[in-house]
Amino acid sequence: MKPAAYTGNGTVTGISLGHLTATHLAATKDEWIAGDADGSYQVTAAGSTGDEFWQSAKGVVRFEVRDGTLPHISLGEDAEPLKVGRFEGSARLRDAKLELEEGELDSPEGLFRVSGTASLGRDLDLKLERSPAAEPGSSTPAGYAITGTVTDPRVVPLTTPETRAQLKP
Repeated sequence: MKPAAYTGNGTVTGISLGHLTATHLAATKDEWIAGDADGSYQVTAAGSTGDEFWQSAKGVVRFEVRDGTLPHISLGEDAEPLKVGRFEGSARLRDAKLELEEGELDSPEGLFRVSGTASLGRDLDLKLERSPAAEPGSSTPAGYAITGTVTDPRVVPLTTPETRAQLKP
């Protein structure tokens, strides 16, 4: 017997991300994002179980987050949680991961190009690259690598090409 096939697309507006995560993660009571969002999606999938559905799911998601906060992410020692003025981009869904394409994050800490993946299991492998790039010789990091999970991320500053060259023997 052939598994059920699904196709869907749509647009969402005015989503309260804090409310959404609080409802979805009620057991952990851990809000990992706050703000308002709009977006659109196109998804196809097949399967008889939730795991089969998500492993086979393919599609595209476009999003815009405004006036938000990422409470578990700080860009520096003793820094406040990352504030989001605007975060927009598109992501390709496949292999139970969102592969971020064309992401741009505007925050008080700067403007960043965002790329990488976030798995549906909540694992992160993202890169935030400062745009425009930090001045050569500046102590400002070129960007940040974010790995770990949504609720327990690890943030590491990226070095500039000049810094990497100075570190070579």
